[in-house]
Amino acid sequence: PRVHRSLTSVVTKTMVEHLTKEQVEKLDQVFSKLERGRGFIGAREVGCAFRLVGLHMTVAELQDLLNEAGGKLDATEFKHLMTKKYADCDTVEEVDSAFDFFDQDKDGMLSLIDVQKSLGELGTNLRIEEVREMLREADLNDDGKISKLEFTSVIL
Repeated sequence: PRVHRSLTSVVTKTMVEHLTKEQVEKLDQVFSKLERGRGFIGAREVGCAFRLVGLHMTVAELQDLLNEAGGKLDATEFKHLMTKKYADCDTVEEVDSAFDFFDQDKDGMLSLIDVQKSLGELGTNLRIEEVREMLREADLNDDGKISKLEFTSVIL
């Protein structure tokens, strides 16, 4: 396992250099959010992580991956896996672009006002209660705003 982890670390470092800064930050955020202080994530969290960044794996692929990793992934293994999957993905960039459009005040969070203004620009006029309901459904941590991670998990 020690050799495997060292090799994974070197490969990950090389592959991560090809990701954008935003992609690397997103991977760090997702892992931190899901590992809950344990230093690793298991099957359920890996599947959730894939959905959060807009990537998808079959159950068989996920099971094979976890068997190879001993049932859980540390941060290095997670980055390695996600980096490989990111390589061919344009979907995440499209969702990021959509988020940026809705983020009217450019504070990295979507508020009721941001969403209302954006919908108006698109010619979609919803009642305030309809917009509030949309935000409530997407606001996974109940802080009253939608982060990029929350937006991505709802969109994909």
